[in-house]
Amino acid sequence: PNPCGVGCARLATLAIAPPPPQGLGGSSRKANYRKLLTPAIAGRFFAATFANGPSAVIVFFVISGFCIHLPNIRPAGFRIGAHYAQRFLRILPPMGAALLLGGFVGAKGLSVSRDTWQLPTILWSLVAELVYYALYPALRLVAARIGWGALLAASYGLAAGAMMLHSGVKGMQSYGYHLTWLVGLPCWLLSCLLAERRAGGIAGPFRGGTVPAWRAAMFVLSAASWQSLYRGTSLLPTNAFIITLQGFAVAAYFWLGAEMERFKTMPPPRWMESAGTWSYSLYLFHELGRTLWERLPLATPQSTAGVLAASLARMAGILALCWVFHRLVEAPSHRLARAVGRRIRQNDASAGP
Repeated sequence: PNPCGVGCARLATLAIAPPPPQGLGGSSRKANYRKLLTPAIAGRFFAATFANGPSAVIVFFVISGFCIHLPNIRPAGFRIGAHYAQRFLRILPPMGAALLLGGFVGAKGLSVSRDTWQLPTILWSLVAELVYYALYPALRLVAARIGWGALLAASYGLAAGAMMLHSGVKGMQSYGYHLTWLVGLPCWLLSCLLAERRAGGIAGPFRGGTVPAWRAAMFVLSAASWQSLYRGTSLLPTNAFIITLQGFAVAAYFWLGAEMERFKTMPPPRWMESAGTWSYSLYLFHELGRTLWERLPLATPQSTAGVLAASLARMAGILALCWVFHRLVEAPSHRLARAVGRRIRQNDASAGP
């Protein structure tokens, strides 16, 4: 089983959890949650966890780099052509299909603006991922000379410079195409360091028995991070939320390390592993699925029970649409990427050194 799929499925599912439909006397997401969940403070805190998509993306960065680097740690086993073919064929066709469909139905999270450097809700992380895939061969060369730890430290310096240059930014996507990837780079490099430890058999600070505590901590940290976006004071900088995401990535590093240690003796349920295989579609298609669902001629519920039932039905409908997208678009793209990568490796092997 692939340990990368578990955390990705968990976090992606939390990230796409849609808010309750309108109809309880308020037009905002927070107003609805206040009326649905009591006591109010606990309700807002819990709701913040379900709304904090950026934290889920940060964990995905940590998972992504691990999955890319672990099978390619040995220099002799890395094939740059196979790497580029697999990564871009894996990501770009589903992304292109989602963009076309999103433009057709008017999904805001998948719209591309020609008038601004800012990235839409969904695309910022995908553009960053593509940059990391493109830079990975060069990052390997630099790390071979100075070490992954030194490279990580340098990336923190670059990310800090970008954050200071644009200190008034609240969301990751607002850094634009040219800087968003740089702010997220330390999070991605953390996962490469995690892969190095894993390949070397270094348990380090990771203990499988600490997993329950780490899961609870990640829940609390995610909600606290989201609160920094809306509950900031004069003591907090405007970009406090983005700063907390860097700390959240460090916590994710230790959490995932503990999960992997636990995985050695307690494999996760198969259904969670299966869910992890279509987590990309969950992330990529959920905005489009939500747009399609909202076009349905459904009556607005007036009671709390009705709102909760409608929200559950809405979530189930969106998940079903994401699964269909996975079967029709993502899965064939994934098979193509693996086949092309395998062919390139075979050709390289037959050609010799």
